[in-house]
Amino acid sequence: MYDGHLQRLADWATGEAFRAEVEAARSEFFTRTGQVHEEDQSFESRMAGLLEYYLFDRPLDSDGEGRTPARAFLDRFFEDLTTDERSIFRGFTQTRIGLFEVRKIGQGWVRVRDLFEKEDLEVSERRAIAGLDKGEVFSARLVPWHEKLLFGRSFVFHPGQARRLLLKEIKLRRKRGAFERPGPRQALVYTLMRTALQVERQSASSRTPPPVERLYAETLKALSD
Repeated sequence: MYDGHLQRLADWATGEAFRAEVEAARSEFFTRTGQVHEEDQSFESRMAGLLEYYLFDRPLDSDGEGRTPARAFLDRFFEDLTTDERSIFRGFTQTRIGLFEVRKIGQGWVRVRDLFEKEDLEVSERRAIAGLDKGEVFSARLVPWHEKLLFGRSFVFHPGQARRLLLKEIKLRRKRGAFERPGPRQALVYTLMRTALQVERQSASSRTPPPVERLYAETLKALSD
């Protein structure tokens, strides 16, 4: 059901009239998160992340009201949608991308901590997702779905060696009020995705383990400068 409605939105928002918007979103996303290639292990997940960025986060250049494709679709087709569909597509305008820590995994659900809000949330999830284990820190998107939350289709898992550093740094920034606006949250999420890609490639191409802590520390320092 989720995938079908997402595809409906994507089909509309990636049509010929939006070609320039899609290309601009692609360029922006890969500039922020790193250019991904088909041979990269995370290729499919990152391409899903590109679509989510375009549909849910990025205001359309051609829209005078600064609406995202998700908001523009809801406004454009509101009168044609059923009550249930309105709820679903309204949820697509209320997604949140963030950094999360897995707290507990149950049958059909995952409890995560939103590290920006220091809030525990229960997410409905029936898929067996590789890497989704207790204690893992990862980037993902939460999507309202009726009275529940679902994960989007893009996950970026950060190495265990970076966990302590990430938790400490996010705590410090949260205390300073750095995450009160969406911009700094997105900047941190997307920049860390770039670092995770760097680690992924070094792990795949070298017999020597990548210097994970140093790479993440350099990323966090650069964001503070």
